Amino acid sequence: MTTNTSFTWGVAYAGSTFDLRSAGNEMAVVCPPYTGAAAAQLRGFSLAAGDTLDVQPILQTANVPVTAAELGAYFSTTENNGSTLLWFNAAGTGAVPGNGATVVAVLENTQLSMSQLVSAMNVGAPITPTAVQSLMHMGCTNNVITYRLEGLETVCLQSPSQGVQQLAGFNAAMGDVIGLDDVLDTTPVQGGLAGVGAYITSTVSAAGTTLYFDPTGQGLQGSAIAVLQGVDTTVAQLIADGGLQYSGAPTPNDLTYSSTASGFNNFIDLYNFEASYPDLINAFGFNQRAMQSWYNTYEPTEKRIETFDGLDYVASYPGLISAYASAGSLQATQDDGAKSFIAYGFTHGLATTFNGLDYIASYGDLINAYGASNDLGAYHYIEYEHNEGRTVTFDGLDYIASYSDLIKAYGANEQAGAVHFIDYGFKEGRATTFDGLSYIADYTDLMSALGADNNGGATHYITYGFNEGRSNEFTFHDAMGTFFAAAAVTEYEKDFPTTAHFGNNDDDFFTAYIDAYKWTGHYLGQT
Repeated sequence: MTTNTSFTWGVAYAGSTFDLRSAGNEMAVVCPPYTGAAAAQLRGFSLAAGDTLDVQPILQTANVPVTAAELGAYFSTTENNGSTLLWFNAAGTGAVPGNGATVVAVLENTQLSMSQLVSAMNVGAPITPTAVQSLMHMGCTNNVITYRLEGLETVCLQSPSQGVQQLAGFNAAMGDVIGLDDVLDTTPVQGGLAGVGAYITSTVSAAGTTLYFDPTGQGLQGSAIAVLQGVDTTVAQLIADGGLQYSGAPTPNDLTYSSTASGFNNFIDLYNFEASYPDLINAFGFNQRAMQSWYNTYEPTEKRIETFDGLDYVASYPGLISAYASAGSLQATQDDGAKSFIAYGFTHGLATTFNGLDYIASYGDLINAYGASNDLGAYHYIEYEHNEGRTVTFDGLDYIASYSDLIKAYGANEQAGAVHFIDYGFKEGRATTFDGLSYIADYTDLMSALGADNNGGATHYITYGFNEGRSNEFTFHDAMGTFFAAAAVTEYEKDFPTTAHFGNNDDDFFTAYIDAYKWTGHYLGQT
């Protein structure tokens, strides 16, 4: 057999391992790491074989215009146990470990200097930086939070019971802010910060400025709540510089229209209600007094429905689980999730991917214990099961797509699918046989239009494909015959050996297969 050495490429996702083909001449498109995920691991990278790295996604995410000649100011390499670590520093002051740099890729079992690697790095055309937008997010006492160099960033401290927040790079002159809503919400301090000195005090040491909270309002040095590393300032100066912010004590929720809510026990929770609508997030942020006023005035006529669930959002990200587990109650965790989304997740495009009903439907013991309770499922996962290694294996859309009677009865309603399985399907012995990725991979028009979107595939089949008479699974034809689903994957990997590294994970194969066609117009392993 002749080895195919034509150029190809693939996406190296954060938190995953990307295997480059032994034939070489392959580009790995390196995605930047995100909270809770490690850098991409590249296995089999070889300069001699013509392999290259595309770092455009990293530069675009960091919003920096870098040319090939400037790579040395932003990237560097170090060696670790025979592998090469690729570091990136968005400030362009040298990607030296400990200088604000982060590892963006690991080239396993390959030792390369930056001067060797630079010729194999593709940066594309320099981007035009966009205007700096204000950024807000929740603090996390488990980590040091570093303010970005471009400023206009707000970190909202958690309640004093959560511990001391370490803040690095704070610069009030650049518009950086410390949010005190969770610290002062049990005090009579108002939004103008009048009298805040009776509750928040400060000291200065070699480490920086430490802020303290005295719940008695007597101006005593109470519990430490934050350390502004390397900053010499006072509470009075922070207020004068605009470095402290508090929206004021909110009034109790108005439950007059609670029947319109979809949240926990139909309780109108202002944070989760606000998180359901971008216009409310942009208008009110953490100002719950203003949010309450809007709700009392306009909700009676607009009758909006609360759709955001802070519990599902927290359960979607390991970092949020670590930060908000053991918050004290289901409602507290749900509120923390909504506040985190308002402060950070909304502006960063973080989506809710966890579904409490799908989680319950994945396990018979949870079905018997909780029934169809989305909130109890998500809360149970946050508090206990993420440590036990349980995962969500059920998908309400795939389940509906497996049965014609459910397609006709429910349409593309994931929640309805999970509820049906929990209430009826589990006892009836029904099982999911449909796979959205397998369906997409069987049609070039769907690969181009949907990409590797499992829910998108299931929704399309339920809404259109079923009535169009489309096949509901991947098929492959060769000289040996016609193969379907998992058997089709096995046969395909035999015919095109360069694709045979997905093991028994068919979804990984389908994702690579779909991505290859969507972005190159070629089938995986073929040119």
